Amino acid sequence: MEAGLRLSWGSIIPGREREAFELFDYAMRYLDGKKTSGAVTYFEPFFVRTTDQEYEQGFIILKGPVAEIFKLMEEDEYLTLLSKAYYLLNHFKVDILTVGEGIVAQLDRSAKVRVELGL
Repeated sequence: MEAGLRLSWGSIIPGREREAFELFDYAMRYLDGKKTSGAVTYFEPFFVRTTDQEYEQGFIILKGPVAEIFKLMEEDEYLTLLSKAYYLLNHFKVDILTVGEGIVAQLDRSAKVRVELGL
């Protein structure tokens, strides 16, 4: 089964533009290496065109085997990348995602709970 991560960010903190662009470039290389090694099966950056740019300018979706994603989340290099993002970007956050066959399992679980609760 796979899990996903969504790393999203808002505006760049003024005066930190160069560092923020360097971090984005580094993140793309880092994730490409994780894809090559099989820890990540998919990743893609997205830039948002129609929203409040202060709160969300873009995000990266990545997914991979559950064990590999949780292992990645404990690696020093990943945690350092996140720490830099928190200092360079407004509204930076990371969401854990249910993806693939996990969606069917989550829907089945929800249906069972609704029956159990009489809803």
